[in-house]
Amino acid sequence: SAISGSDAPFERDVVRDEQDGVRVHRLALRPGEHLHAAGVRPRLPRLVHDLLHELRPDVVHAHSFATLGPGHLAAAKALGARRVVTFHDLWVTCPRFFRLPPDGITCPTGTDRAPCVGCVNELVRTDPAVIELALTERDRLLRAEIALADVCIAPSASTARAIREHLPY
Repeated sequence: SAISGSDAPFERDVVRDEQDGVRVHRLALRPGEHLHAAGVRPRLPRLVHDLLHELRPDVVHAHSFATLGPGHLAAAKALGARRVVTFHDLWVTCPRFFRLPPDGITCPTGTDRAPCVGCVNELVRTDPAVIELALTERDRLLRAEIALADVCIAPSASTARAIREHLPY
C-alpha cells in the first residue's frame, strides 16, 4: 500500500484507489487549504496515523515530506515498523524544494535561514516574523522526523552532503 498526499482537492479526506496493483490512499487537499509555512497541514498527521494503524506495515518508506509533512515516522515507530527515508530532492532543507531562489536572493549556507524568509515571502506574502518562526519550527520538526529513520538514502553524494549541511540531524 501507498499513502500519498495530494495537491488536488477532493470531497473526502482519503481517496482510495489502485495504481498498477498497489492500493493507494491519497490524502486530499481541502478547498482553500495550503501547506503551513512550516510544511504541515495540521489535519494530516492524524489521517496518516489512522491509516498506518489500519494497514499495519512492516516498513514505512518516506519518499517525500512535501505533501504529507512530518509526523508519520513517529506513528510508524510506535507500530514497530522499520523506517526508511529517501531524499529525492532538497525539500527538507528548502520549502521551495530545490534551493533555487528568485533573483536577488542567495541561498544560505549551513543552517542559516535569514535569506529564506524573503524567499518564502515571495510565495506566501505575510509578516516576515511569522515566516521566520515557521521556518524554525519546520527545521525542528524535520530534524526530529528524520532522526527517527532507520535508514536514509540519497540519490547522490551531493544530495546527501547538502542535507547534512543544511539540516543536520
